[in-house]
Amino acid sequence: IEADPLWIVDPICGSTNYLQHDPHYAVCVGYREAGFWQVGVVYEADRGDLYTGVRGGRATLNDQVLHVEQYGEGNEAMERAVIGVDWPPSMDLRRDMAIVVNVLTNQALGLRSSGSPALAICAVAAGRLHGYVTMGVKLWDVAPASVVLQAAGGIITNSLGASWMHSED
Repeated sequence: IEADPLWIVDPICGSTNYLQHDPHYAVCVGYREAGFWQVGVVYEADRGDLYTGVRGGRATLNDQVLHVEQYGEGNEAMERAVIGVDWPPSMDLRRDMAIVVNVLTNQALGLRSSGSPALAICAVAAGRLHGYVTMGVKLWDVAPASVVLQAAGGIITNSLGASWMHSED
């Protein structure tokens, strides 16, 4: 989506969870100006958790400041990491994701599937997860939560480690 400035709203991130009466879904709002996502808000209604992030500012969860902490590097970090994963909608991407999950299963301490990309990214910002991997997400799945994560000191990339904003994947 090329518009700038741009407001983006995802009324239900985690729609499958919502339809299955699983409370792990969120309402997400993001604002982009001058080519950068400036504000991100992710609200997990059933928990009453409100994640906010401002570019160049801070990230919060219910008014408590969030900071991502690095506790190791390389293999040490992976062996201690709990990683969020979600399954993409298309079968081709699911086959690719199965390869990623297989690799992570052999390296990470644990894997968790959330069903809501925005909430999984916010879980990284809050320190509940050490990373998150998925494929085939849409802008509205990622943009608001990316502001929260980056304001908390985290990074978000595409599959090659480059900026996700200028990537097709």
